[in-house]
Amino acid sequence: MYKFLLPLIVIIALISSCKKDSIEKNVSISGNVINYCTNKGCPSVIVSLRINFNGTNSTPPNTTNINTMTDANGNFDFTGQNIHSSNDYSYSIIICAAENYPFGFSENPIPIDKNKLNNIQLGVVPSFTSCTFYLPNNEVINPTDSFSIFLEQKILKGNFPKSACKFGPLNLLSYRKANFSYYPMGWWYITLNKTKNGIRSVTYDSVYLDMNATVIDTLLF
Repeated sequence: MYKFLLPLIVIIALISSCKKDSIEKNVSISGNVINYCTNKGCPSVIVSLRINFNGTNSTPPNTTNINTMTDANGNFDFTGQNIHSSNDYSYSIIICAAENYPFGFSENPIPIDKNKLNNIQLGVVPSFTSCTFYLPNNEVINPTDSFSIFLEQKILKGNFPKSACKFGPLNLLSYRKANFSYYPMGWWYITLNKTKNGIRSVTYDSVYLDMNATVIDTLLF
């Protein structure tokens, strides 16, 4: 009787091991990299598919990276991939680099659900270089006057710190100017607070700060 049980046990073990790791071949893994400052796709971004194998015979874990680049609309596609069902294999997407894209914040890495290999969404926040605000040359400043500004980027999306969206107050009295640098690109909305001869007034303005841009702006209070 035991002679018949042993082969049966071996067969059951083989079947169980096959169920643990099946391979789906020639799979496409695709998605999009969006600029959270503009809600548009980011072209020419290098994206990496990271494959981690953490099996019992893998010490340290074996990692493979496959790179591709986003197209003009920010789309990427890793074609012809083999996806292992085993928990020993995990997959993630990483933003590696982008020509002329100074990333202030990015969501990295993004784990991949093996059942959802398409429409993977990644986000980045490119930054401007510098913005300097000046008081008008003809603005006469008295000792009791004050000039300050608050700035906010209202379009910024994603799970990023609120500090990335707001800046201020900036005091323009010391050198008749104020500067802020390397914050997210896009439209920045300005609240201008002015106290002149004891009278306080508030005005609003905006400025577009493009990626990598250096901007000088004269404020009209």
